[in-house]
Amino acid sequence: NSIFSQFLEDDWQCDYGGDDTNCPYYIKSQDAYGIYYAGFGFYPEFTMDVTSFYKLQMNAESELWYGGTIAEPESNPISLNTGWNWIGYLSSETLSINTALAGIIANNSPAYAKSQSGFGIFYEDFGFYPEFNMDVNGGYMLEMNSEDILTFPSSGLYSNDSNLPNPMNSQSLWSFNHKEYEFSASTTLEIDMKHLQTSENDQIAVFYEDECVGIAIADICPINNRMLFSLLYYSNQEEAE
Repeated sequence: NSIFSQFLEDDWQCDYGGDDTNCPYYIKSQDAYGIYYAGFGFYPEFTMDVTSFYKLQMNAESELWYGGTIAEPESNPISLNTGWNWIGYLSSETLSINTALAGIIANNSPAYAKSQSGFGIFYEDFGFYPEFNMDVNGGYMLEMNSEDILTFPSSGLYSNDSNLPNPMNSQSLWSFNHKEYEFSASTTLEIDMKHLQTSENDQIAVFYEDECVGIAIADICPINNRMLFSLLYYSNQEEAE
């Protein structure tokens, strides 16, 4: 699970819901980690920052409850380094990535972005394609070509533009749960087979030993007007065949 809190550290409360509060297993930030010990908590312990996101592995389903003062985007700009940045999402409504990251898109400073269920490649003077939603409480991996400062839009400045297709939410032809995997990789495919004609919303899948590990939906790319499949596929091994 990718988790993130919109609440400021000096007025922040966090608790698990459900009958089993010993369900966490492991948590990781970009530069620290903690192993969960029943009846104690996480060790080693580290500080969670409102501008970052965290990977949380669970032993069982549960709910994570937050409380406190909501962090306002304009008061919490995020300094982005060249290379990879693990960022939280501070806007209070779901927005497409090209709207949410409009400030740094104008500077042509990003390179690539990935969530737990989507990805986008940055194209200069255009934005990210494929475009995906940035959701409240979501966490994102953002690769930068150069340093920049990101300030998310404040609530109400933009109309909700989040009606984007998502293979994880679509009526899939295959059974698949991306939250069962730690690692993911992306590729963009164009199918050119004389006996096969593709059309918008067609689906393809990738399998590993008869197990579905990724699904993509055909989409007309607005950059070159070609039918493409943007595929995010998963594994629990950092390197797999």
